[in-house]
Amino acid sequence: MTRSLIALTVLLVTTFSMTGLQVAYADHEPNHRYLLKGEVVDGDGNPWANQKVSVTHGSQKPVVAQTDGSGAYQAQLHIHDVNLGDEVTVVLEATNESHIFIVEFDPEDVTSQRIGTLDIVTDESAPEASASDAIPPYIWLVAVVLLLIGSYIGIRTYSKRKRAAEKARLKAARPEIGNKRKSKGKKSKGKKKRS
Repeated sequence: MTRSLIALTVLLVTTFSMTGLQVAYADHEPNHRYLLKGEVVDGDGNPWANQKVSVTHGSQKPVVAQTDGSGAYQAQLHIHDVNLGDEVTVVLEATNESHIFIVEFDPEDVTSQRIGTLDIVTDESAPEASASDAIPPYIWLVAVVLLLIGSYIGIRTYSKRKRAAEKARLKAARPEIGNKRKSKGKKSKGKKKRS
């Protein structure tokens, strides 16, 4: 049972790492969080759905957000009071357009969520949604997890059947061993003669 749980855990961890999902980090205090949000639209106001937006602050690892059906995105950054006035680089990956956002907030307010807005209007027309864009990413994750669980169950079932077949084959190949064991256990019922 323990080996089964370990195997299932390894399977799930592998699935999450293969799909690129990141493990959520613990939330910081409100004065250490900064939510940058906005919309990505073309010149006519048409939303850019399912597009990646990369948000980078200083030397921190970029946060990659994806726009929803209305072109909205949001990225949570780790920003302290000393970062007031810092530049954040926002890149629309499809066009490689780069935008600079200046971090602004009230450093005296340590309880409210710090939020900034950067809307991106691109000169290019919104890309046509492909068939793969219509399927939400979590559906792919669920499909991969189900596939891996099904494979795990199939392998376990195959292994059990293979062991059972091997036992049956060995038993069929040596029937005399089973009969000898039975005969050794029996005692003769005859009486001993006295002389």
